[in-house]
Amino acid sequence: MQQALWDSKTSIEDYLVGMLRFIQKEKENYWILGSDNGDPNLMSKTLQFSYDHATALMKDKLINLDPETEKMLVRFLIHGNAGILSGWIRDGMKLEPEAVVTAMMTLCAAVANTI
Repeated sequence: MQQALWDSKTSIEDYLVGMLRFIQKEKENYWILGSDNGDPNLMSKTLQFSYDHATALMKDKLINLDPETEKMLVRFLIHGNAGILSGWIRDGMKLEPEAVVTAMMTLCAAVANTI
């Protein structure tokens, strides 16, 4: 039986590294789906699950935000990270998943710390 990528004991970072390793393993499919002729929302759809969980983890930071601003922030993070992932795929997935996740988490933390 294959272990799920996400469970309550898995950190966001570990989940994302696992997701990127899966994408590397299935790279031919992701190149096709992520190409200009593929699904333009692929990365956003891929990351939505992660940010449903990340939003729960960031609730203490989001406490002073109205619901519309919170929604915009989550969309900003999703689409920014989708751009990082799309670029990583198009560049041939040369960087290790850990390096990509570290960059993503560092940028998200920088945004969260300015709220």
